[in-house]
Amino acid sequence: MLKDTIRCTTYAKAIDGAVKDKVVLDVGCGTGILSMLCAKSGAKKVYGVEASDMAENAKNLIQKNKFSEIVTIVKGKIEDIELPVSEVDVIVSEWMGIFLLFESMLESVVFARDKWLKKDGLLLPSSANMYLAPVVYSEWRDNRLSTFKDVCGIDLTLLIPIAQKEFTSRCLKATSISPTQVISSPIKIKSLDINTIQLEDFTSFSTEFIFKPSPKCDRLDGFCTWFDVTFQVGTSTIVLTTSPFSSETHWKQDIFLLDSAIQLNEDEIVGSIKVGQNQTWKRHWTVVFEASVNNQCL
Repeated sequence: MLKDTIRCTTYAKAIDGAVKDKVVLDVGCGTGILSMLCAKSGAKKVYGVEASDMAENAKNLIQKNKFSEIVTIVKGKIEDIELPVSEVDVIVSEWMGIFLLFESMLESVVFARDKWLKKDGLLLPSSANMYLAPVVYSEWRDNRLSTFKDVCGIDLTLLIPIAQKEFTSRCLKATSISPTQVISSPIKIKSLDINTIQLEDFTSFSTEFIFKPSPKCDRLDGFCTWFDVTFQVGTSTIVLTTSPFSSETHWKQDIFLLDSAIQLNEDEIVGSIKVGQNQTWKRHWTVVFEASVNNQCL
């Protein structure tokens, strides 16, 4: 993630115009990179909270970069720790995961917002959007399944249905899609205002869709998702996007393959996407598609 230039420079740009003389809380600070960017941009005080052992590395990095007087690292879960202040001016966090919501760090940001952010405080980022589009992804499917045709001269094609089910039962995380593989205009499936959102607003939701693929496309392999987040700093709007139509980030895109490819003949793709947090494993999410082409269920 530290090699993701777009991620780092976008955060740096947003932070630079937002934190001067402010008290900042960095939720899930990891290496402390955002905390140090805040200090570099003139923050009055920064509290970086990190639950993992990376907190010790963050302390060392902050000392090495001579930010110890401004940045304090607190090890522990944001829900369990206490700060020596009753409120902060700014909360910054890089909480976005696969499919935006995987890892469930947004819950911790909401908790920190409700407990420490002052009434007119600033959240970085302040909003997020999730997008969906149908895609063709024939090369990956065909290459993976062709392996079973000849393994050291042995025919394993009887395993193809089992392998295909395994490949398509979970999303292909952080996978690159080119613009030419997106076969219809994307739709927005969820908008999140981090300033006001509550847990029930994003832990379970569904969206219906109707896609009209390009007449030149005669195949559907599945669906692709991506997201963007917005940093609203005064009158400036700064956007970090993971769109396949923009420069690539480490998040790339996420692909949900159908069990098998569907042939299209200028048909509409009609259906819905349902998203829900796993109630046992909170960091995991279930995504269910219901869709049809020409009244045939996929």
